[in-house]
Parts: sequence; C-alpha cells; structure tokens
Amino acid sequence: MNRDVVCFHGARSMPPTAPGTFPDLTAEEYAEALHLCWGACRHVKVFGGIHGFPGLEMQEPIRRRGGTFAALVRDPITKLHSLYSSYAAQVEDVKIGDDVYEPLSNEMHLYTEFNGTNDRFELEHFSREFFTLARGIIKEDMNIMGALDDSHIFRYEKITKDRHYFSQCFENLVAPFRDSLPEIKKNVPEIFEVSPVATDQYLDTVFNADKLNKHAKQKKNASEIFTAWPGFFKYLFAMAIKFNGGESVLETYRKFGYDLPKEYNQIDYTRMSDGLWESLQSNENLHESPSS
Repeated sequence: MNRDVVCFHGARSMPPTAPGTFPDLTAEEYAEALHLCWGACRHVKVFGGIHGFPGLEMQEPIRRRGGTFAALVRDPITKLHSLYSSYAAQVEDVKIGDDVYEPLSNEMHLYTEFNGTNDRFELEHFSREFFTLARGIIKEDMNIMGALDDSHIFRYEKITKDRHYFSQCFENLVAPFRDSLPEIKKNVPEIFEVSPVATDQYLDTVFNADKLNKHAKQKKNASEIFTAWPGFFKYLFAMAIKFNGGESVLETYRKFGYDLPKEYNQIDYTRMSDGLWESLQSNENLHESPSS
C-alpha cells in the first residue's frame, strides 16, 4: 500500500481503538488530532479518516486546517439493502447473503400495528429500521450532493472498479499536500521522499486486494433488489423520498447517475392510508441513523 498515506477507518478517538476504549472526540478535536499527526511526522505523511463522522460533520474542521474533505456516495437502493442486510443478520438471525426479505409476506399486520391509545399506526421493528435507514441515507446524500463540488463526491460503484477514476480521486485528496510540498521539503532531510502518488504498483495492490467490510454475499443490482422488497418496504422507501423533497430527490440522484428502477413508478400509492402517512410524520420513535 502507499505508505505516505495513513487512513483511519471508523475511528472517533485518537489513538484509534475499539469503540468505548477511549471517549469519542468531537469533529473539531479529531481534525486537530490528524493535524498534529501530520506535524509530528515532519509533514512527510498524509493523515485522514473515513466512516468515523457522518455526513458533513468533518467538512469545516478539515478545511480550516488546509485538508481535503470528500464524500463517498452510492446507489441508495443498493446501500440501503447492504445496511438492512447487516441489521437483519443481527436482529433476525438471518445469515448474511440469504434473502433477508423472504420471511416477510405482504400482509400488512407484519409491518404495522394499530395503537388504539392514540389512534395511529406504529411500525414494527424491522419496518421501522428499514424506514429509518432509508430516510437517513437519502437525507445525508442530499446534503452531500448539495454542498460539495463534483470532484469531491466519489462514486462507490466507479471507484471500486475504475483504476483511472480511483487515481483521480486519490489525486484530489492529496492536492493540498502537493501545494505545500516546496515549503515542506525545505524542512525535512533529503532522505525523505515526500510525494505520495497513485503509482501503478499501488493501484495493482489496491485492485488485487481482497474485499473488505462485506455485508451481503449476493450481488444484485438496484432493480433486482427493489423487486425483491416486500410491497410495504417499497412504500416506506417512497415515503423516505417524499420526506426529503420528493421529485427534487429523484432529480438529484439522476444527476449523479442513479436512476431509480422502472418498478418504482408502478407503486400503487392508494394503498398508503392517510393514517399511516400521518403516523410516519409524527412518530417520535423514528430517529435518523447515521449511514455508512
């Protein structure tokens, strides 16, 4: 791997350790810790992190210190499927890679129950998690796609397969470091080679490496996943889109190459009762989850 670049994965503490070992840092504190690491090694290595803080939380702390902030986006349907598969494997004891939707049918009572106390519907736990994940993913994507330059929004599907695109993303990440190289080289011994680049050897290492952080074994495209969803899950996904702006959400995803499958247009919205929609809007138990 490229030894001039150090990337911490899923860390919110310094030194990066298992969750709960040290107190979590704020985004400001974590950015400062990365900056101190850079200074402590006499500026000959680049330090960064991924999957530690959600959304745009790290954007300003990183930029104020002259670093690069970028975001990774993915087709919302495949991302939701990946995260929900991980959830179902833990809660429902479903093996990762199995069809996590198969045990569910289209019977409404499996997804919701009517609460006679306040005359509204409540989502069952697996439906609630699906909706919470969907709403959080879409909200985070809309924030990212509206706030960052295109050159700093990396497409998951492309960066994992396209060597040239991966190299471009790498170059964008280390650009601020390169700009300061002349000044850095004045202050370090000549024995240091201060120039992180995405060489062919480095790219070979990256693209020949084993897959990491796998959630689902069976690879399906967005249309196949959407078709496999129970009917009520399709409604919940549509409601998550409606919560975050409706048509403007679809338009933003299209601009980034994510067209929702044609089946999405065949949803019969007349089956979504006003009572359930009102419950989704007001249900205090629905909290947005950070997506990863």
